[in-house]
Amino acid sequence: MVGIKTAHFRGPGWENMVRAIEAAERSGTWVMVDQNALETRTTDQMLEKLRPGDVTTHCFAWNKPIIGSDGQVKSHFREAQERGVQFDVGSGNNSFSFAMAKPSIELGFPPRHDLDRYASKEPSVHVRDHAGDHDKVAGCRDVTCGRCRAIDYRSGAPAWS
Repeated sequence: MVGIKTAHFRGPGWENMVRAIEAAERSGTWVMVDQNALETRTTDQMLEKLRPGDVTTHCFAWNKPIIGSDGQVKSHFREAQERGVQFDVGSGNNSFSFAMAKPSIELGFPPRHDLDRYASKEPSVHVRDHAGDHDKVAGCRDVTCGRCRAIDYRSGAPAWS
């Protein structure tokens, strides 16, 4: 097991994250959260709950705007990044917006990876689309693609010896 993913929870509270974090703590792994904001669960609140090394995916989705009305990366995203929260592209299923990605990257907020590809039900999706991801965003660190290298989410060190 590499990590614990929680996704698409529609309840009003944080039960899914509480349980995912508990499972990650028990297993010595990290959490990946694929969660849209609701009135009762905002993105800034979600980011506050994540621990260093935990991951939020679809960071450039149009429905989770990382860029504020001032054209800057919102402060709660930067604060989470400074605490060690990782940001994943998760570019599948219409969850990628160039309007969010381009200014974020230009403002020094690149994603760490596109790990959500590995959670796909179709194993070939990563292989088929990875070159396109390189064109979309800079900074990929996937050791299997040969163009870049994997980074361990907890330590920031190379994930291979």
